[in-house]
Amino acid sequence: NEDFLWFLNTSSMAALAVFDGHGGPQAASMASVKVFQELLPKSLDLLQQEPLPPDYGWIANFWVQHLQASFESVQQKLDSEKAVGGTVANVVVVDKQTGLAVLSWIGDAQALHARRIDGTWQVLYFSQAHQCIDDEEWISEAHSLKDHWCDRREKPYACRGHRTSGPKSCIGTTRALGNFGLIKSGLLVLSKPQTKTLFLRQGDLLLSASDGLWDVVTPQDILADLTALSPSGCDNVRSLGPSLALEAERRWQAHGFMDDVSLVAWCAELLG
Repeated sequence: NEDFLWFLNTSSMAALAVFDGHGGPQAASMASVKVFQELLPKSLDLLQQEPLPPDYGWIANFWVQHLQASFESVQQKLDSEKAVGGTVANVVVVDKQTGLAVLSWIGDAQALHARRIDGTWQVLYFSQAHQCIDDEEWISEAHSLKDHWCDRREKPYACRGHRTSGPKSCIGTTRALGNFGLIKSGLLVLSKPQTKTLFLRQGDLLLSASDGLWDVVTPQDILADLTALSPSGCDNVRSLGPSLALEAERRWQAHGFMDDVSLVAWCAELLG
């Protein structure tokens, strides 16, 4: 297994993260530790200030800036150590007082925000995986390089090589951390994260997971199962993780192969 994850739940904040490694566990391990060490102590100090200013937009700006800085720091560290392999990442940080959350992701580890409305669970936001069919920033840079294109024969891949001779190397996402060897060989892999501000209510679902889940289980599958269960709210969410992992494993086995499945599910328990 090349995946790492963590979940933090304090009196003032919650944070959940998934790091899905490829080419070995080194990059995912380093990224998970470094983001935790750089982001969370600063966040705890921030939210424990008394009194907090009435405008909470600055909290979102703080997290956006520090998440971007954390990812950049990880990339620099991996480059300096010429780390083998790479990792995608998905990190969500939540202020329990206001319900404000900031999601930052890179690659195809995705996050789902859902809410129970009139008895039915509904998707409020589902982050989009970074792939070469629709990552506009990657497409723009790839166009200028001329020898990159999108290989769509099986799934979207970012590929390098001349069309006449076939791709020389490929990676299944346009953004990731690490990948020193691939980048040195000329493969275009961006290390810039995308961010999104979310607003949670009591009992909302946050789910962060690797593509080992999302490749075989859709958000609609998950929410349909939650709606069908008799208990409401957090009772269902607390048992969601193990059941999803088992369902993903069953579906992978039906395909005849397996991918690592890593996920963190949280039912929003807010103070306000």
